[in-house]
Amino acid sequence: MNSINGFSVNGQNPQPHLQREPLSDELKAQAQEIISKYDAQNMSEDDKTSMREELHEAGIGRSRELKTILQDEGFEVKGPPKKHARPAPSSETAQPNQDIADFLEKYESGNLTDQDIDSLVELLRKSGLTSSGVVVDETA
Repeated sequence: MNSINGFSVNGQNPQPHLQREPLSDELKAQAQEIISKYDAQNMSEDDKTSMREELHEAGIGRSRELKTILQDEGFEVKGPPKKHARPAPSSETAQPNQDIADFLEKYESGNLTDQDIDSLVELLRKSGLTSSGVVVDETA
């Protein structure tokens, strides 16, 4: 069985979140018409891309209803890739958290220097916190 992953088009997800409004009867019928053109048991990558593009061009975004329609037609639907979990805080991350707090205190007081910025960047680099995403955990 072939799967349709996250309805991304050419590696980009045109509608990253599930639609909040239910699909109209017209859009449901249009989705079923588009999906019926494809064989769930024999989908090439080009077929998957074509289906996603047709659905997108018809204004049909990811939704629970679309997922149900796809599953009813025999498609295995997978959600978007899971984000990598951040490592649990440890004693090694306790010091960077204090250093970040000190950095913010200097910033707010107007006493921040270029050396302070360079030191923070290096600290983040060493602790592995320079990947994209949230740097400061507000729950800590």
